[in-house]
Amino acid sequence: MGLIGLDGPAPRTWREHVAPSATPSGRSIPLAGTVATSQEGLTQVALNRGGMLFCTPTAAHHGRPDVSFVPVTGLPPSVLGLAWVKEAETAAIRAFNEAAVGYALGAAVLMA
Repeated sequence: MGLIGLDGPAPRTWREHVAPSATPSGRSIPLAGTVATSQEGLTQVALNRGGMLFCTPTAAHHGRPDVSFVPVTGLPPSVLGLAWVKEAETAAIRAFNEAAVGYALGAAVLMA
């Protein structure tokens, strides 16, 4: 069974991160098709047409009774970032960013 990738204007490196073409040891992973959204991909998974890689928070957010989320070992850690349109930056956006960074740093300390 292959991995389901994302369709659309994403950089090749990001596509490779979402649906790698090989394992870290070099074993080939077939592509089982592409989708435009995570929900579309989860529907394909539920129909047994392939699998998808999700970071833990995304898997928790998209939980479905017809799809199992199983931890994968041997992959580099997933890193997420906050992005916004620079011209639209507000005090609320800066405050949210500071809170998110503070939360992430606190979580990292708790996990260490």
